[in-house]
Amino acid sequence: MQDIATAAIGGSEADFEQRIYGYFKSEMAKYYGIENFSMSDATGNMSDTNLLINMLLEFCLQHNIALRYRPLDHLDDPAIARYEYSCLMNKRCVIYGLKADHHHITGSKVGMGNDRTKINHKGRRLIALCRQHHDLFHHEEKERMAEYHLQGVPVDEKIAKIYNLNYW
Repeated sequence: MQDIATAAIGGSEADFEQRIYGYFKSEMAKYYGIENFSMSDATGNMSDTNLLINMLLEFCLQHNIALRYRPLDHLDDPAIARYEYSCLMNKRCVIYGLKADHHHITGSKVGMGNDRTKINHKGRRLIALCRQHHDLFHHEEKERMAEYHLQGVPVDEKIAKIYNLNYW
């Protein structure tokens, strides 16, 4: 919420962060039907807190809000998969949130006989990576996938449309 406040007003004010928190709580109530949301250990639960975190991350990706922390360092495996999908949908690097392109992961590679303009991408797995990480993944993919607990996202119709990929 501090990062959203910084992006919105150029700094952080306690009142503004609280208003952002209140806004997202009300959105959770509308969208998920969760009333009286709390992040406290006494009255909250981890499942609802993860929903809030996912909403905040997706908002930041959609609105190009820089984050002080790398989300992959703080998410558990189910949340990482959702974050991977959001990054792909918003063309943001899964590692740092920078502008990204798609990267075909092992088993889904193109080139070397697989012409990207002619192959069917249905079911191939992708991740969104900035240029720096894209190059790194070409040389150390298995190590980086394991380090960040990434699985890649199977191409669906929405992803194919965003990246102009063949899908049949």
